[in-house]
Amino acid sequence: MDESPPQQPPKPEPPTTTNLPPSPLSRRSFCRLCCYTTCIVLLILIAANIFYLIYERSLPQFCLTSFLVPTLNVTESTVDGPYLNTDTTSRVELRWLRVNEIRFERVLP
Repeated sequence: MDESPPQQPPKPEPPTTTNLPPSPLSRRSFCRLCCYTTCIVLLILIAANIFYLIYERSLPQFCLTSFLVPTLNVTESTVDGPYLNTDTTSRVELRWLRVNEIRFERVLP
């Protein structure tokens, strides 16, 4: 008789995808990338602000052009005291002055 070795069942193949947590190395590299990106963005913003302050600096000038009070009613209330009811309309202009247009005036006593 032919004696052959007993056949063993085939081994199962390992799964191709696993749901393992990310390795600490990939977490560190992601954090490093976020830090570098944040630093670069902050440096660009600081440089842009410095450029703006040097070349485009201007100050606002506010002018009150009109102020109207068409209705002004004061009524005496017995509980809370006087009651004021009014309608007002105001108009404000905002102008931006260039650096070379700024004038300083000194008022002498």
